[in-house]
Amino acid sequence: MIYDQRIEPSGLQVQSAMFANLCHLLMMTSPNLSEKGRKEAKLKDWDLFGTFENLTASERQKKREEEEQENKVQNIKKSFRDLMDMEKGKKNGKQQ
Repeated sequence: MIYDQRIEPSGLQVQSAMFANLCHLLMMTSPNLSEKGRKEAKLKDWDLFGTFENLTASERQKKREEEEQENKVQNIKKSFRDLMDMEKGKKNGKQQ
């Protein structure tokens, strides 16, 4: 199994790696992409067949669900911080 996966990869794995590298390079050199987009972009975003990870389908699904849950928590925290910042900025109609 190690020989098949690491030493002599199939054409699909090689093509997938080439495609992922090409897409990542094109995205990184795009002038329309923001700085935040460049920082958040990962090569694994272009891994269509799961060749960069050695996880089973169930492990991959569990990891994806955990990442989605973490993103939801982070979005809620960010929304709460933004709301608190807006409340700090309010002066209840009073002018200074």
